[in-house]
Amino acid sequence: MREILYLNITAFPVAIERVLRPKLKCHPVAIAPPHSDRSLLWEVSHEAREFGLRKGMSLAEAKKNCKELIVLPPRPDFYKRVNQKIESRVISKLTPLYEIEKPGHIYLDMTGFEKLYGPVSDIASKLQSEISDSFNLSPSVGSSNNKMVSKVAAKSVSKDICLVEKGLESNFLSPLPVTVLPIIRDMVKKNSNNVFEDLNLHTVADILNLGNYAMEVAFGKNANLVLQMAQGIDFSPILPPAREAILFEESYLKEDTNDLIILRNTLNHLLEKATYRMRKEGLYARSIRVSLRYSDFKFVTKARKIKNLSAKSEDFAPTIFELFQKLFNRRTRVQFLSLEFLEITNTEIQLNLFESEVKKIDKTLDSIKSRFGDDLIFLGREVS
Repeated sequence: MREILYLNITAFPVAIERVLRPKLKCHPVAIAPPHSDRSLLWEVSHEAREFGLRKGMSLAEAKKNCKELIVLPPRPDFYKRVNQKIESRVISKLTPLYEIEKPGHIYLDMTGFEKLYGPVSDIASKLQSEISDSFNLSPSVGSSNNKMVSKVAAKSVSKDICLVEKGLESNFLSPLPVTVLPIIRDMVKKNSNNVFEDLNLHTVADILNLGNYAMEVAFGKNANLVLQMAQGIDFSPILPPAREAILFEESYLKEDTNDLIILRNTLNHLLEKATYRMRKEGLYARSIRVSLRYSDFKFVTKARKIKNLSAKSEDFAPTIFELFQKLFNRRTRVQFLSLEFLEITNTEIQLNLFESEVKKIDKTLDSIKSRFGDDLIFLGREVS
C-alpha cells in the first residue's frame, strides 16, 4: 500500500514575508506588482480572502474591496530559494521520492519508511516540526494512499495533520464540497453557469448517490473519472522535480498600448536586463520564451531555441522579435510583457576572435551598469 503525504504551506509567499516581518501577521496582505493598479494579485492572505480578495483579481479592485490591504511586491526568486532550502534541508532527507507541485506545496512518497521513522502519524509530525523549527513556518500535512486525497486532507480540513486510512477515502470526501475534486474544479472554471447548482450537486456524497444514467447525463465522457475521484481513487505517480533553471524578466506597462515602438523598446529593455544578469552570474541560455497579456486578459506565449548557448542580447533579439510578431496579432492593447530564458547552464563557451571583442564591449557596458544602475545604458537598437 502506498503512503503519500502532502505538505501544504498556505499562501506560501505571504507566509515567508510574515516570517521576515512579523508585524504583518493578522493583517490583510496581498502579493502583487505595486506600481500599477492593473496588476493582478499573485497571492493573498487568509485575512484578505475574508474581504473577497482572490488570486488573479486586479489590484485596483482589491484596494477598493479592502482599504486596509498591505501590498508587497513579488519576489519569485526569493520564494524559490526558500523552497529549495526546505527541499534540501528537510524533504530530501526524509525521502528521495517527492514532487514539488509549486513552492510550499510538496508531495512525499513515504511508502516503506515506517520501519525507519515509525507510523505515518509520526512521520507527518516530524515533517511538520522540522519545517516549523527550521523556517518558522506552519504547514499542514495530509496523508492517504494517493495524491488527490492527501492534498484534499491537507487543504480542506481545519487540522494541522489529517490522516485518511485506507478504505475510508470515500467516507472522508463525502461531506466535502464537490469542488475539492480536481476535475469538478476545472469544470467550474471553464463554465460560468453553475451546472452543479442546477443539478443540486453540492457535496461529493451527492455525486456518489447519482445513478449511472444521471452520471452520464451530468458528466458525459468524464463520468467514470468523476466517479473514481469521488470514491477517492487516484493512481497518479509521484513525479520527481525537474531541475531546469530559468531566468525571468517582466514588465507591467504604465498604460495599455498597441504602440509597436513602445512594445519593442520594452522587450529590448527586458532583454538587456536579463542578459546583463546572465553575464554577471556567468550563465548562458539556449531557449527563450516570449509572453504577453492583452488588456482583455488574454494571455499568449511562444518559445524557441536559438542556435547556440549565449548570454548576449544580439543573439536572442532576432528570435524574440520574431516570436513577438507572431503573438502580437490583434488590435487589442497590451498590458504585460515577459521574457523567460530556459535551458540555462554555467558552462563556459568557446569564443572566436570577433566574439572576444564583442565580449570586451559587453564587459565595459556591464561595468558601467554595475556602478550606475542597469537602466542607464542600452544598445542602440532600443532608441526609437
